[in-house]
Amino acid sequence: MLARMRSSCQFGWSTMLARGRVSGTRMRSDHDHDLARARARELLSSLNFVLVLVLVLVAWATTAVQGRNPLDPVCPVEAERCVAFLTSHSPPSGPEGPYFNPDTDRLSSFYDQDPPKAEVLKWMQSRDDRSFRATRLPSNSAQASESLSHTRTRSIPRKFFFIITKPTGVWLGVVDPSAGTVEGWRQINVVNEGGPPVDMLEFFTIPSVVLSNPDFISALSRRGLSPSEVQCIPMS
Repeated sequence: MLARMRSSCQFGWSTMLARGRVSGTRMRSDHDHDLARARARELLSSLNFVLVLVLVLVAWATTAVQGRNPLDPVCPVEAERCVAFLTSHSPPSGPEGPYFNPDTDRLSSFYDQDPPKAEVLKWMQSRDDRSFRATRLPSNSAQASESLSHTRTRSIPRKFFFIITKPTGVWLGVVDPSAGTVEGWRQINVVNEGGPPVDMLEFFTIPSVVLSNPDFISALSRRGLSPSEVQCIPMS
């Protein structure tokens, strides 16, 4: 009887130890699988980043070869070049100082000026011709180089319209940063031509001016209202 109980206990302990080893093996196996999945996700993320980087470089290279579209919106580099030019050059007429003084002036409006439609159509034609001829280059390397030089897309100068609000009035012009020139520099007659659009500084200043005006407060009182009960929204 004792021998049978001893054998049964030994079998039970052996079974428990075997199950423990199997469970530990499974835990290690699950942990290894989790590590493998995590590494696979990291590798996939890295591959996605490389793919996006390659696509960006291809797009940049294509743009550099074909030239920027003349109807592209303003990019940060162009805006910085224009502001740098306007702050470092003075106009031939009008107020003293540079075109734009950040300490006293406000750049009320700035955007790219569309070139004449005929120029854009010529640019599109030259781009299409360049793409067509580049696929049929002659076998001779010298002739191929010469052919490529004649198939480059003709670029159109980029110009930018701006409105500057100065203490002495509102001025406008068109800047060409590549040529280093400003065209059409003149003062705006705000009575007949209208003023520049509302900027952020004015947007936040106008409500406080209106809601603190005695005549406006009196008009509200006659209607049973107070400045805290109304909202002033500037409109250009």
